[in-house]
Amino acid sequence: MFIFRNPNQSTERIPCSFCSDTLCSLQQYYKHANKEHFDIVSSDWHMCSSCNFFLPTAVALTNHRGRAHAPMKGSSKRITCSFCPEVFRSADEYHAHANSCHMDVIVDKWQIHCKLCWIYFPTSLILKRHKEQVNQQIKSTPKVIYYFTRGKKLIFSF
Repeated sequence: MFIFRNPNQSTERIPCSFCSDTLCSLQQYYKHANKEHFDIVSSDWHMCSSCNFFLPTAVALTNHRGRAHAPMKGSSKRITCSFCPEVFRSADEYHAHANSCHMDVIVDKWQIHCKLCWIYFPTSLILKRHKEQVNQQIKSTPKVIYYFTRGKKLIFSF
C-alpha cells in the first residue's frame, strides 16, 4: 500500500526570524510577526493599505491582497479554523491547514481519515466528497518507484 501526502502541505514548522518561536504556516508566521514584533516589521516590511498588515516582500503583499481583499467567487462564506483564529476561503483550504498545523489535535478529534492520502476529516460526508474529487486524481496519476542497485537505476511504473 502506498501513502500519498499532498506536496503542498508541509509538516515543517517555520522559525521566526526575530525570536525562538516556530509557526505552522506562513500566514501564522506573518500574524505572529505583526503582533509580537510590530516595531521591527512596521519599519522593514511592506504595508497593506487596506488593513495595515505588514508583509516581508512585495510578492507576499500582492498575494495577501488577492486572498484577503479580492471579492470571492461563488459563496462568500469564510471558514474559521476550530483550533486557531485562521480564516479560509474554502473547506479544502481549511482541511489542508488543519492537517498541517493541528495534526496533534485532529487525530484525536477527527477520527475519520482517507486511507489513500491520510488526510483527516471531521465527518464521513466530507470524507466521501474528498474521495470522489481528490482520490480520482490520485488514482489516475501514474505511480513510479525508483530503486538503485549496483549503481543502476531501476524504474517501476504501475
